[in-house]
Amino acid sequence: LAEQAQRQLEKGGKFEDLNQISRPTELIRSYNTLYSQARIDALDALENVREMSDAEDLKSKLLFSVVVLAFRHAHIQAKDIRNKIKQILQLSNDKSSITIEETIEKYLRSTILKYDVGKVAVEVENQLWTTLYDYPALKNCHELLKYINSACRTAWGLVNQTPPYYIEFQAIKFDRLIHERFHTSDNDSDTINEYIWPCLIDGRDRTCVAKGVVITDEHYLSMSKHLSS
Repeated sequence: LAEQAQRQLEKGGKFEDLNQISRPTELIRSYNTLYSQARIDALDALENVREMSDAEDLKSKLLFSVVVLAFRHAHIQAKDIRNKIKQILQLSNDKSSITIEETIEKYLRSTILKYDVGKVAVEVENQLWTTLYDYPALKNCHELLKYINSACRTAWGLVNQTPPYYIEFQAIKFDRLIHERFHTSDNDSDTINEYIWPCLIDGRDRTCVAKGVVITDEHYLSMSKHLSS
């Protein structure tokens, strides 16, 4: 029974191994800190980048995009690692193969703090620099690079849980269970016209463990549609 309980824990049950620094509650805390601290530090640093000093909306979108890209590329790399191991070892659906896969999952979870996320960070940076080619000074913004690395580290830990945590930023209607309004929002509107920060969702039961931050402003959205039509 004890062995069964341990195996269930390793498969991603709701109980946590309190001896692991990389347990989900710590990773969720890191995700929240990324918004409340690292993002603010990066915003302040971007004020000193001449081309970005007056581009408030662009700075916000840039830092949001970093998180989205970090999760995307962390997921791609994690999936690539698993597929390569399965291919090399020629794993199937038999009992021994399943045991090996469970061991791989456990190993990836237990090593998330020391895993080199440099490749993930480079993928994120390359995509950003390609998109923002008019802002070459961003490549030398230390706090931005630090923020990118922190986002990749946090994303790597969360996507390697079983099942993985994921971010959500597609909803267009405000839901107080998963969203918080940004201070510039129209509190009387439930129409989301911009995400400042994605929601973090637990892959085990799809509950929101860290609320997304959104701007609600129906007037702004309707005005934008009118101008673009």
